[in-house]
Amino acid sequence: MADVMAYNDIEATAARIGIDLSQLDLDSIRLPPGEDFGIISDDEDVYKVDNSELDSGFGSIIVVDNLPVVPLEKFEKLENVIRKIYSQIGVIKDDGFWMPLDPETNKTLGYCFLEFNTPQEAELAKERTHGYKLDRSHIFVVNMFDDFDRFMKVPDQWAPPESKPYTPGENLQQWLTDEKARDQMVIRYGADTEVLWNDARHLKPEPFYKRTFWTESFVQWSPLGTYLATVHRLGVAVWGGASTFNRLMRYAHSQVRLIDFSPGEKYLVTYSSHEPSNPRDANRVVINIFDVRTGKVMRDFKGSPDDFAIGGAGGVAGVSWPVFKWAGGKDDKYFARMGKNVISVYETETFSLVDKKSMKVENVMDFSWSPTDPILALFVPELGGGNQPARVSLVQIPSKEELRQKNLFSVSDCKMYWQSNGEYLAVKVDRYTKTKKSTYTGFELFRIKERDIPIEVLELENKNDKIIAFAWEPKGHRFAVIHCDNTNANNNPRPDISFYSMRSAHNTGRVSKLTTLKGKQANALYWSPTGRFIILAGLKGFNGQLEFYNVDELETMATAEHFMATDIEWDPTGRYVATAVTSVHEMENGFNIWTFNGKLLYRTLKDHFFQFLWRPRPPSLLTPEKEEEIAKNLKKYSKKYEAEDQDVSIFLSEQDREKRRMLKEEWEKWVAHWKQRHEEEKEARKNLRDGEASDEEEEYEAKAIEVEEVINQYFARARRNITATQTEFFSSSSFRPSSSFPRRRWIPKVIRYSTTMKIVRKDYIPGGPGSVKMIPVESDDLWYAYNLIAPGDTVMAVTVRKVLREAAAGGRDAERVKLKLEIKVEEVADYDKVGAVLRIRGKNILENEYVKIGAFHTLELELHRPFVLRKDVWDSLALHELHQASSIYSNSLSCDIGQLLKWSHFVSVFVNGISLCKDPSASADLAVVLMQEGLAHILLIGKSMTITRSRIETSIPRKHGPGIAVDKVKSA
Repeated sequence: MADVMAYNDIEATAARIGIDLSQLDLDSIRLPPGEDFGIISDDEDVYKVDNSELDSGFGSIIVVDNLPVVPLEKFEKLENVIRKIYSQIGVIKDDGFWMPLDPETNKTLGYCFLEFNTPQEAELAKERTHGYKLDRSHIFVVNMFDDFDRFMKVPDQWAPPESKPYTPGENLQQWLTDEKARDQMVIRYGADTEVLWNDARHLKPEPFYKRTFWTESFVQWSPLGTYLATVHRLGVAVWGGASTFNRLMRYAHSQVRLIDFSPGEKYLVTYSSHEPSNPRDANRVVINIFDVRTGKVMRDFKGSPDDFAIGGAGGVAGVSWPVFKWAGGKDDKYFARMGKNVISVYETETFSLVDKKSMKVENVMDFSWSPTDPILALFVPELGGGNQPARVSLVQIPSKEELRQKNLFSVSDCKMYWQSNGEYLAVKVDRYTKTKKSTYTGFELFRIKERDIPIEVLELENKNDKIIAFAWEPKGHRFAVIHCDNTNANNNPRPDISFYSMRSAHNTGRVSKLTTLKGKQANALYWSPTGRFIILAGLKGFNGQLEFYNVDELETMATAEHFMATDIEWDPTGRYVATAVTSVHEMENGFNIWTFNGKLLYRTLKDHFFQFLWRPRPPSLLTPEKEEEIAKNLKKYSKKYEAEDQDVSIFLSEQDREKRRMLKEEWEKWVAHWKQRHEEEKEARKNLRDGEASDEEEEYEAKAIEVEEVINQYFARARRNITATQTEFFSSSSFRPSSSFPRRRWIPKVIRYSTTMKIVRKDYIPGGPGSVKMIPVESDDLWYAYNLIAPGDTVMAVTVRKVLREAAAGGRDAERVKLKLEIKVEEVADYDKVGAVLRIRGKNILENEYVKIGAFHTLELELHRPFVLRKDVWDSLALHELHQASSIYSNSLSCDIGQLLKWSHFVSVFVNGISLCKDPSASADLAVVLMQEGLAHILLIGKSMTITRSRIETSIPRKHGPGIAVDKVKSA
């Protein structure tokens, strides 16, 4: 770092070297972009840390006050009591205890000093024992020793703080007033974080705000979409604004790892787990609750991970996030956490326990809040070996009154699912069979809003069915369940999906089954936020299968696939849904945007894609009556939007027409250029033919049969057959027809050859990693792929595998299954020119229902079937091969094949300048015409292959007697 100089020193230095500072315009000096030279800017996401205060060295000492005053003979007894209390919290140093005596009375002064090994232990001791009751008259008052110095610095006279001028804030809900009624999304990829508009009309996202290194970990929207939180090593920042994203507040919390907003966005909870400096010490968990608007810490919780762990697991692994769960509604009035045999409920007015004590619930295992009301649902497992049944209880807060309880027997496990409006609670109960060797599943359905909270029991028709997924319809009365036969799960991996309603046709108080969909490739359920529509998703082993289902009509609207999809998220309006492939997979990273009925709108690819989040919307301010009125008059309102949609459609059509017009003009210019060149060379061609203008002559018809074959053994032979004399004679620059050929019949012909490997997508960095998706069109393309693919690359393609299944009768049936494999190439095994197949061998690296990761497989690449090739390094050789594979050749031989067939038994022709129409820099080595009487083979010889392009036959009359027929042919 550069030395800091005083301004006087700068003036002296400038005068010494002859620089007049008065002529220097400092305002014109600008730092280079991307460089800050250690200068902190106003918008830089850093936290100012005051390091001016050095460590006092007393950070591990606490002062314990309000101790009993005892004479000298009881000193040792009191010391042992104090040491016993504090040795359970940390390690007290050997000379770390001092309790002073009054020299006049020879009694203790009522306080002592304790020094621990680390400041963390001292902090923990202070928090755990401050307010500790030694007896009725002695309640500990504990302070850090360093606090006394801080308290002594407080001035004797209070000075009012300086008032700051009021500056009105920005409208943080400005994005809700978008004229196009679009939603925003945030994506995170590489080092970039970007906020986009979902512009579905124009079939692409519209950028709104982008920033590099915006966060060091992840980003998170607040529940109502007002703020975007970024996470850093020193804390959390929230951002928002009308036309951009400005930093609104910082929340200092070193090494923060997790965050959580309250439902009404009033509070922010942050979590960190600190590694101890001493390996013998335990980790330390810190949880802070901030006021979002002021940034003030309202309450903090500190302790060891075991203090916050739930269930059987201990340490940091046993801490379940969120540790604190918020009560439903926007009031943010209560939050709670579960401890050992207690539920601690806090109120945000004082941030203390409700009634100043926790709820004692023996052996409580789980709890959850109603999404709309201060009602707690508690689950307590069986106790006493089954003598005391398990139970689910509903408790009202703050009265702690038990509203409803249901006892459950032979319970293995229990999960609770609230409906979004808090009207229903579903409890999934796994019960043991009588033999205790297996379990079966049922549901206890609570109707929260009805009188006395009635409960219904729902059991699946097949008790062997295992529940894979459960989901309530948002704001509705229906729910969906994915289930499959647990005894036959391996042989029939496709589960069933059942839909139920809490209302029946004749009785609104009875649960009824709507339908069951058999054998679906799904393991996850994603309801639209507005209900009615649901996505039946097959993730992980099902490789991104999507089925868009209309529950009102009980019909499938569309089926689709987003291969390797890891995330699915509906936008808050239920109009669009996003599917994403994150960096969990190395390939195909990015996201797709679909309509609610399964139409793909657009696709965006991003390398190292980490996160996709829709921006939430606050609840509607319209009353139910107003919403009903709008629904009735929807046709009147829709005319406006239909007109806007039509305008956009016309605009896009005009853009498309303009694009096609420009392409046509470009093509016509290209054709005109070559026609002009052809006309300019007309005289030169005439001179080459001894003044014979024969461009338009078409004397002979030749039947061409294309046969493509790689003939490696002909490489050397074909080149040896071309002598120096023949090369000079047949070169394009010196070739002349022999005197034995009829001059007027020397007709040039053009033989065209093309290879068109279709490149669907290129996503690579030259000299770096990347992937290319391509489709081989001709067998030559597979030859290029043979030379392009190397061991160490990865290839992903569709293949067909035979799978054995257990038949109902006990035998095995073979079934051919279409699936996608991704192979880590170990060997490019075989190129079959005749069968047009390229075989590569390697290990599977993509999780699949039928093929295990690491299994060795042979992948066959065939014509017209796409595949994706990924390389760690796309070097110049690989790029050259890719360029050659996707080029189009046009080759011309300046000779009439029909005439050559008649006048030569065997001729080798060397042709220079077999040029690329689109790329004149690329060329084949040579073309060879091998001829005998009545038969010609046209060969193209390149750097890596020899191809027989055409086999041409013509009939030549045999010579009989005086040979009149032959002479006629020669003179023709």
